[in-house]
Amino acid sequence: MSNSFAHNASFSEQILQAGFDMRGLHLIEASAGTGKTYSLQTIFLRLLLEQKIPVQQIVVVTFTTAAAKDLKNKLRQVLQNALHITQNPNAKEYKDYGRISAILNLLDNRAEASKILQTALLDFDLAAIHTIHAFCHRLLNRYAFHAGLSLSNPEVTTSHERIVQLCRDWIRMHQYPGTSNYHKPLNASFTYKNLCELSRSLVQKNNLEMDLIDPGLRQAALEVKKSYEEAARFNEVLSFDDLLANLYRALIEPNIGPTLCQSIRNEFKAALIDEFQDTDPLQWKIFEHLFVRPEQDRPCFIVGDPKQAIYAFRNGDVYTYLEASSKVDNNKRHQLKRNYRSEKAFIAAINKIFADDGNKRTFLHEQITYAGNLEAEGVKPEKALTINGEIDPQPIKWITMDEESLAAQVNEINQAGEQTALEILHLLQDETISIAGERPEPGQIAVLCRTNDECDTVLQALNRLDIPCVRLKGKGVWQSEEAVNFLELIFAVARPFNRNHIFAFMLNPWGALKREQLLTWQDDQEAAQLPYADQACRLLEDKPASANGLTYAQILNLFDSLGDIWLKYGFSSCCQRALQALDLPARMLQETQGEQKLANLKQIIELTQQKLSEQRLGIEELLTWLQQSIIGSEETDESSAARKANDNPAVQVLTIHASKGLEFPIVLVP
Repeated sequence: MSNSFAHNASFSEQILQAGFDMRGLHLIEASAGTGKTYSLQTIFLRLLLEQKIPVQQIVVVTFTTAAAKDLKNKLRQVLQNALHITQNPNAKEYKDYGRISAILNLLDNRAEASKILQTALLDFDLAAIHTIHAFCHRLLNRYAFHAGLSLSNPEVTTSHERIVQLCRDWIRMHQYPGTSNYHKPLNASFTYKNLCELSRSLVQKNNLEMDLIDPGLRQAALEVKKSYEEAARFNEVLSFDDLLANLYRALIEPNIGPTLCQSIRNEFKAALIDEFQDTDPLQWKIFEHLFVRPEQDRPCFIVGDPKQAIYAFRNGDVYTYLEASSKVDNNKRHQLKRNYRSEKAFIAAINKIFADDGNKRTFLHEQITYAGNLEAEGVKPEKALTINGEIDPQPIKWITMDEESLAAQVNEINQAGEQTALEILHLLQDETISIAGERPEPGQIAVLCRTNDECDTVLQALNRLDIPCVRLKGKGVWQSEEAVNFLELIFAVARPFNRNHIFAFMLNPWGALKREQLLTWQDDQEAAQLPYADQACRLLEDKPASANGLTYAQILNLFDSLGDIWLKYGFSSCCQRALQALDLPARMLQETQGEQKLANLKQIIELTQQKLSEQRLGIEELLTWLQQSIIGSEETDESSAARKANDNPAVQVLTIHASKGLEFPIVLVP
């Protein structure tokens, strides 16, 4: 940062010193691997033991649900460690002994610490450790009356999901009343997809240029926007962004704001804000309004690193970080200066690559500086990657391609994927390379790509070399090809005498019918050669019309039989028999990434069965829900995130954004 940091010592040392002032707004700049979570644990422990702030009165927020869950577990763990050490003061072999003993030495009454920790662990489920959106939701529920909002518990969705639902409702109401049809275009411009995109743009921006847009589409989108805003205003259905807007609106409202603010401040005495570089302006305004007041001087620690601000597409705003940091007193600006994750030579190389060159800023902003002075603890020799028994002195390697391969972007991507796969093959086969004394395994290698398409290219290249690989943190299962194929299968089972649905399934990869066969096959002029004919006939207790052949009538009977199984024995039995009749498991396992595709299909069936059990949907309702799940799958929740096909070691391929917070022994970046 352009403002100098006040201390030469690292923050992890300062926070253990007796004279450290916890009051007011503090900024902690924490580069990757420098012990940020460790420092948050220390702050939390000191607030609890020294400041005597109860665990439920300390707000801790971070950026993602997974990060909040992980942080909660680690904060609980440090409390358990501290309790163990207070009860066993001579347990010097305990890994946290040094830090916890240093904090206990700051206390006037060490005997009281054990009681405080026991109470904190009993009350820990009440701790306010959330994402920022979840924290706002908690406040809106708790203080709905104070804020003048609905006392009912509103449904919370992503703004995308809510807009998609409103667009479907509008089309059904105004164009196809009484039906579930919302896909049929009204004209070349007025399509369901265009309505969703325009409505979303209108919700996000008020000054959108609309002159050249189809009048009917424009009017529909404006009505969708109006419905969206009305639902949010009355707190009936909220998006995550609505949570922020409603809370901030209530906080600054002259009549109710002061009382609401005071109630929240009475409940929470300190705040820790993690991943602050990904905070947006409205989020910061809320926390500033509640916890950063000159007259209060209550502890508020913001932790982040502007060099890691990569979530602008999720409204993360590094300028919010820079503005907030400018308000922090110089003696309350801190740094974590030592990396504990990487090899010393790696950190030295990073310092050299990214260090500013005089007044030229590597990160292209005057306030985001990097002096190239990050220290490194290093990796223990017995755990390091070695070549011929020696730690690699050059852990960062550049692999360049010739100019011909850079001629076209598609060729560049393909060449990079092939080169990456070959490099991984070399790493796995080279007997001189070892990690912790053992040959590298595929599971110790990660490939970071810029886009999902590049991930797919790398996966294909790895599969061609028979290198085990898996797509990590990729698209959700509803965004997969298997979801679309499954939807067409269920439509065919639910409506076996609707030719459009039968044809749609038969022409997809699972149906395996060739397009040139369609005309003669649908008139029962000839049987189609299909790879699952024998299995299908076993279900039908029939014989193939010819070698591996099925007629149109036999396919109709197949789907009619599957429909009967659904009605008599349930959805799961129907799916099981469908997979057997179509020989899907065996066929999918023969494809590239076949294990993962089969795992996706099983997860889709599981999610569908779960939905049926929870809401007892009819067949038509289920078809609508499946369509909505696929169309509205832009944002992936935890339940629909694609699972790994198996636990076997495999090269992990993921986007750079998805890799944030993870670590791997070997990383390639094509």
